[in-house]
Amino acid sequence: MAENKASKAAGEAQEPPKKEKTYKVTCGTFKARNEALQRAAEAKRAGVHVSLKICKTEYSLLYAEDMTKAEAEAARKAIEAKKVNAEVSEQ
Repeated sequence: MAENKASKAAGEAQEPPKKEKTYKVTCGTFKARNEALQRAAEAKRAGVHVSLKICKTEYSLLYAEDMTKAEAEAARKAIEAKKVNAEVSEQ
């Protein structure tokens, strides 16, 4: 403990806290707006509520973000059980 105080007093740089990896679940990424809207409607009819995320040159159907790996995998399996394609990716 005395060493810890001494190192802080000496002005040594502390390591920043490690961030846990977060994941997002999407139901596809599309170049055409009409195709993205059509897939969003299909997902909604299947009972999967997605958000249409507009990126620079593409449209993405976002289901959820800021999830742990286990939560994202569970969400993906639940979505695929409703016969809608889903994928998990890191943020």
